[in-house]
Amino acid sequence: MVAVDTWIRPSPAEPRLLESVAADFERSRMRLEMVGQRYLDPLSAPLPTAQLASRLAPHLALLESIKEHEKPTPKRLAALLDAVVTAERIFLEVERLAVLANEPVADEIRQAYGHQLEEVLRELEAALARRAENVLAGIPDSKHPAEGIPPHLRELIQDLREASGQGLPSRETSTAFEASNFAGFVDALDLIENLLTPVFGRVAVEETGGEDTAGQQFFDADRFRFSVKLGATMALGLQVGLTTQRADLQTILWSIAVAGQPNQYGAVFRKTILRLVGCLMGGLAALGAMLLVSENFDSLPAYLVAIFAVTFFSAYVAQSSDWLNYAGIQTGITFLICYVGLGPSSDIYRPLWRFWGIVLGVITTGFVFLFLWPEYASDKLVASLIKFIRNTVDFAKEVADGTVTEGRIAAVERRLSSDLLEVLNFADQAKLEGQRGRVNSTNGVTAAATLIRIAYRFLVIARARVSGAEATLPHEVLAQRLAQEKEYSSALESKIDMLESIRSPDRFPGPLPQSTIEFTHARDDLTTRVLSENSNLAAQLESYRRLPILLEHLDDALSKIELS
Repeated sequence: MVAVDTWIRPSPAEPRLLESVAADFERSRMRLEMVGQRYLDPLSAPLPTAQLASRLAPHLALLESIKEHEKPTPKRLAALLDAVVTAERIFLEVERLAVLANEPVADEIRQAYGHQLEEVLRELEAALARRAENVLAGIPDSKHPAEGIPPHLRELIQDLREASGQGLPSRETSTAFEASNFAGFVDALDLIENLLTPVFGRVAVEETGGEDTAGQQFFDADRFRFSVKLGATMALGLQVGLTTQRADLQTILWSIAVAGQPNQYGAVFRKTILRLVGCLMGGLAALGAMLLVSENFDSLPAYLVAIFAVTFFSAYVAQSSDWLNYAGIQTGITFLICYVGLGPSSDIYRPLWRFWGIVLGVITTGFVFLFLWPEYASDKLVASLIKFIRNTVDFAKEVADGTVTEGRIAAVERRLSSDLLEVLNFADQAKLEGQRGRVNSTNGVTAAATLIRIAYRFLVIARARVSGAEATLPHEVLAQRLAQEKEYSSALESKIDMLESIRSPDRFPGPLPQSTIEFTHARDDLTTRVLSENSNLAAQLESYRRLPILLEHLDDALSKIELS
């Protein structure tokens, strides 16, 4: 394996990740082009049904491989994370647009706002094409990252947002359905524009050799619970094996070691069923190999072909979807243990005992993990979001208090990248927990994507402050900026209370309430004066403008999370 990966057919993880993400951006661009044609032209053909298959899971696997083997810098890891999350979010928003485009659209909308919508769609398609090219080029650093989004695009979308709230122009009252469709379409365009506005290029991270050890503890409750559950499963599996007095049932412990992997939460019953299906498929494959190959061939090539065929099939199935992953892996393991582990032979009795041991191991693992300290990915997702928000709030308060330093900025960026990976991992696992898990997964990804952009907006503000760029600003401008930062910090902190309120025993199940946020906006005479300053202040001003929008998006995503 090492020789193949290193010399014979090397396949570095980062180029594969970049090619996959760039392909996602290009697919979203082509889909957006068809969506625009359908929305603006009532005579165009209906949109083809989309394959709603998220690419988040394989991208996260590649990211973990990059993080483990290539040791990227915090800035590089942040850029890769941004590309992965942005591609996933844009994919979801474009599909949201597709749903709206297939619904009836009022002719008044096309007549009054058709040209504006066409221009916005054209600019977003061009921005997606540039983003795909940028990713294929390796996400190079740019001194002018905002050049991917034309300055007038924000004004066009803002005009459409205002128009969507005023009803249709040629009617005194528009129907609720038509108004909702138009407002939803413009809102999705606004989200895509926000996602395509880069923030990482504006944060010039200085590399530091030290690791951020804040938050590391000697005792970890999650690790303790997992260790207890795995130890109890091993003990119970050993007891079952000793009771039968069959040496072949040692495979119970092998099966438990494979099925009881760390950092796996929720959907225990579904995963157990899938693993049992994999056991059945692997057992049938082993039986077929013994009857067809072992009894009729004595040459090595026949055995190699049989082993390759089953292994190829199980590996292919394991990569096809999140659900089939467990069945595919278990198929290959069962076949190898039952057929290859004993040496290819036509004796079916010892392999059958091994097969039975594997089944007992899977059932034992599912039983213990289901009833002893059961843990669910949706709950872990909420806990990781709370931690993510709390770390962002702590940094935002430091920025508002003026106590942030260069070293603290670098440490925070490392921590934020780690928090984002954790949230995305739990969101990916939550998809297996039924309808509620899928809803939470989608909104968890949305919240994480928005939260990381909020955090990096505060990093932009902090960079400008540490560099001394604010020294030339009038006192009233500085006072207003500090007031805005405190408002944003308080609004972000309220999200923690919102999520923690679900732990109250008096709360009814269902989505969280959406809060109403009112922010102080900079006056035009002050912002005009700021725009004449250096680029650090311009980027800082853009962050003040974007933060209220991002906080509203975060509030909307969190309000849709459902908990039992």
